[in-house]
Amino acid sequence: MLEYFLMDKWVPGICIVFSAVFASTAYFLWETNISIASDTITQKDSDEEFALSGESLDKLKILIVPGHDFDNYGAKFKELKEEELNLELGQKLFNFLDKEDSFEVFITRDGNGYTKTFKEYLSNSKSIQEFIDKNKKETKNKTQSGQFEPVNVVEHNIVSEDIALNLYGINKWSNEKEIDLIIHIHFNDYPRGDVTRAGKYDGFSIYIPSKTMTSYFESKTLAQKIKYSLSEYFDYSNLPVEKDIVIENSDLIAVGSNNTLENSASVLIEYGYIYESIFYDKEKRKENLDKAAYQTYVSIKDFFLN
Repeated sequence: MLEYFLMDKWVPGICIVFSAVFASTAYFLWETNISIASDTITQKDSDEEFALSGESLDKLKILIVPGHDFDNYGAKFKELKEEELNLELGQKLFNFLDKEDSFEVFITRDGNGYTKTFKEYLSNSKSIQEFIDKNKKETKNKTQSGQFEPVNVVEHNIVSEDIALNLYGINKWSNEKEIDLIIHIHFNDYPRGDVTRAGKYDGFSIYIPSKTMTSYFESKTLAQKIKYSLSEYFDYSNLPVEKDIVIENSDLIAVGSNNTLENSASVLIEYGYIYESIFYDKEKRKENLDKAAYQTYVSIKDFFLN
């Protein structure tokens, strides 16, 4: 009788204890599963966000064009040819930019001439000529209708047919490869009777597309950065017509004449005059080309990455 009494008395208590333990265990497991699920969702969302942002991690494409070539060497002072200076500076700039993981860098020529890529591409003169004719026709129509306004502040030498073909070919290639930026490297000259004597002008200037051309704003923004960066070591051009230093032009093929650049920002930099001692004198040349390349590099990096 006592046993039954005790059982009747304690059974409810035991049940309550077991129920509490069971409920606590179930709650713990539920909380644990929610926590795990939450961590999983968070990680998954993070992975998806990373994957979706992958497009922003695509490398920016930059093309360096050391002006002229072996056959058409540009300006000359004594034994120094412009194309040599252009190439030396271009290769230095390439080396700086190529170290950046965010950039994919191309250059049109090296010490052996045009690289294989450009040599093959520029050999297709028929395709390039068709490209030129098409864009010239469209630009003429836009000019006549008032949609395009030619700008030519500074007169430049008229290039030969083969040079023009190469420059337009580089623009065509840049469109197809979706190049973000094209840097044309040059050194200036001034007509003088005796090419063994230095001229009276010096300093650098930068040419960009005019307002009604593609990527005008981007080109101008970058050019202004390069202008102030180069001015730390080099003088502005003192040629009167280049007083603005950053100069708009619609006739230069390098910056997209006849609207032949679809998306690329483009600048043509005249780093100085070929007869300036800081470039002509071999003892000074390396140091100053290093500075010019580095200052251009930091400007490009700041433009794209900051």
